[in-house]
Amino acid sequence: MLEQKNIGIAVRLYENQKYGTTYAKGQYRRAIYNGSIDIKKPSVKYVIDFYPNEEWLNSARTDAQMEIIHGLGDMSKKYLYSWLYSYDSNTKQKTFVTGLCRMDIDTMLIEILICDDVTGVELTETLQVKACRTGTGNVKSPQLLATNEDLAAW
Repeated sequence: MLEQKNIGIAVRLYENQKYGTTYAKGQYRRAIYNGSIDIKKPSVKYVIDFYPNEEWLNSARTDAQMEIIHGLGDMSKKYLYSWLYSYDSNTKQKTFVTGLCRMDIDTMLIEILICDDVTGVELTETLQVKACRTGTGNVKSPQLLATNEDLAAW
């Protein structure tokens, strides 16, 4: 794996407009934020959905996810959590990637851990989350943004 140092990362978060609605009998949408993590080089996109602590813990389905949960330290309710899914824009397919994303709602810091065997991305990063200006017209702009580079250069 290629360990990434000083690579461009952009995290875009959107408020989940369907939060709390049902999609099947007794099944509710629990993600507070939906979003993406874009990595500049190699060009990779990850899809994330932030859940409260309990909802996220109950979403673990694989042995790898259980290992990640057991390896976490502070599991307080001040965090929102997300699993990572690699997104292929050509096929519109999402594939689980070992790692997680966690956002501290008190300090607005986001921690990212990615171990992607397919693309060779292996990184840990902590970024400050900031509120975005509202979009104009038909442009869908994120409510929250965290990045370590100037996005105008992308």
